[in-house]
Amino acid sequence: MLVEDDTLIAMDIAMSLQDQGYTVSGPVRNEAEAFDLLTRETPDIAILDVHLGRDTDSFGIAKELRHRNIPLFFLTGYSEATIDVPDTLVGTTRLGKPVATKHLLRTIEAELAD
Repeated sequence: MLVEDDTLIAMDIAMSLQDQGYTVSGPVRNEAEAFDLLTRETPDIAILDVHLGRDTDSFGIAKELRHRNIPLFFLTGYSEATIDVPDTLVGTTRLGKPVATKHLLRTIEAELAD
């Protein structure tokens, strides 16, 4: 499951993952679309942009994914110092943008292995 509000970034990530044999659910641009997707599918893993447009974030969907025991990680252009992560999500893996495909794939594999 890919949650990313920037269309170009989302398409790039989706194509990179598909080229490696992954099936990508989404990409979806906001939490409402992500929650809707969860009513139809149960992803193996979720990649979440932290900031989804003006004054919105992905922490609500991240909490729901955690509740469902679905592995996830954040992919963001913001540093840890500028992200106010809720206590229940502290320690969630975070990759910085831009990310090399090899790092993205390693993170997916690591999160799925846990």
